Amino acid sequence: MAIEPPVVIPPAPPAPDRSQPPEVFAALADPFVDYQFDLGPHLNALAANVNNNALAAYQISLDVDSIRDATQAIADEALRASRRETQRATWAADDAEDFAAGATQQAQLAAAAAAGAQASAAAAGAAAGLPAFAGKGGFPARVRADEQGLEYVPAASLTVITTSQTWTKPAWASWIEVEGEGGGAGGGAVRATSTTAGGGNGGRYNRVLLRASDVPATVNAVVGAGGLGQIAAFSSNPNFTSRSRTAGGDSTFGSFLTCPGGALTSLYAHTAYDGGLGDLGSGGGPGSPTKGGGGGGGCPGGSGSTSHSTYPGGPSIDGGNGGTARVAASAASDVPVTANDGAPRGGGGGAARNTETSNSAVAIAGNGGRGEIRIKCW
Repeated sequence: MAIEPPVVIPPAPPAPDRSQPPEVFAALADPFVDYQFDLGPHLNALAANVNNNALAAYQISLDVDSIRDATQAIADEALRASRRETQRATWAADDAEDFAAGATQQAQLAAAAAAGAQASAAAAGAAAGLPAFAGKGGFPARVRADEQGLEYVPAASLTVITTSQTWTKPAWASWIEVEGEGGGAGGGAVRATSTTAGGGNGGRYNRVLLRASDVPATVNAVVGAGGLGQIAAFSSNPNFTSRSRTAGGDSTFGSFLTCPGGALTSLYAHTAYDGGLGDLGSGGGPGSPTKGGGGGGGCPGGSGSTSHSTYPGGPSIDGGNGGTARVAASAASDVPVTANDGAPRGGGGGAARNTETSNSAVAIAGNGGRGEIRIKCW
């Protein structure tokens, strides 16, 4: 059995550096992580090479022992033979010793090769930052915070915050993504009049990606409250008191993120992540394009009808839908015309209009939906 040449481990690709921009860091991290997992077959081949050389060295050692035993037998026999045979036996012994010395040298070379292969495997693992591969329960690998190799971590976690609280950063986190919506504004209300009523504007969406090292151990997360819907009632009504509508509250994550609440103005300016507009005369507008709360439905003006009419709030795929507006006639002092609230995650409140001209007429607009903060760590 011959001694095999050592297996060569391919060099590692460049390691990502935390000082690099996220896109550069991600571009380097993918091949670097792939190299860690591809390194396993190379290390297995290296281990097999070490084992084969160790077996070869062991076999050579056995051959050496056999030769020595045979040499000793020849020497013993030579002692019982004539002087000439003794001389011949001595020559044979010398030859055997020379062969044994050569075999011992080969065994030493094989042992050195095995030690070198083991050192190469250890160096390759250390250079790659490989942790132990056993008993990790399927957890993913990531670049360590000190950027010296890899470590295993739990899968990405998602925390949904619906009430204001203090958030604690996980010790293992490397990146933190925060997104959310502000609270939706309350809808408008009118009674005993032909005036239009506007729905509440939806809360706005925002997002930020942060390095965990830039975030303190705890952060105050504030969830914006939904604005109050307007109540339109005569001061002489014993069951209801008039109330002005209010804007939605901002949702914030410390100083890192602000998601503005829905505004009260009818002509709220759109941006890519605004909540939908609360319309004055029909259904509310959707979140734009799909983020932010939908605007609350609005009530048209004009002489109106005493029959029940509804105007839908604006939809939102990723946020809260706006509340439905309602137009109807109700003269009873304890039976108001009531619109729907906006859904949680920033939906604007629907508008309400009571077409009854009696002093007992009451209209109650919908409240805005609360905001939300979502935190994802990995």
